[in-house]
Amino acid sequence: MTAADLVADLRSRGFQVRLAEGKLVVSPGSQLTDADRAALALYREAIINILGAEAAHAPGASRAFCGGVLVRVEGWPALGASAWLCGHCASRSVPTLSEVYATLTDDERKRLAVEVESDDRLASHVIVQLGREGA
Repeated sequence: MTAADLVADLRSRGFQVRLAEGKLVVSPGSQLTDADRAALALYREAIINILGAEAAHAPGASRAFCGGVLVRVEGWPALGASAWLCGHCASRSVPTLSEVYATLTDDERKRLAVEVESDDRLASHVIVQLGREGA
């Protein structure tokens, strides 16, 4: 069972699972079994993250997200990590680094070259990646 499975199971059984001032609230608490309580303790942080992501994507949320369905993405933002992302937003087409580089002005390209010469790590990584893409 995952944290998402637990949230879905509790909701299917009529429990409200929500955040209140950043804290996990499950009601009615008196109806929780010992197994429910143990699972909630085990997955508390993950459930808080899930509920926070749901709130951020809820209609009328203070952030301007699209309101799409969240999906769990393994291996993002780094290998061995995972995160909840909006499936719609995450599936949008984004330009490659080569395509972005092609839109740079001569001055911007010169600035990038100067940054590489001054051992700027990010600029150096950009140039290496551009070489891999054949730009």
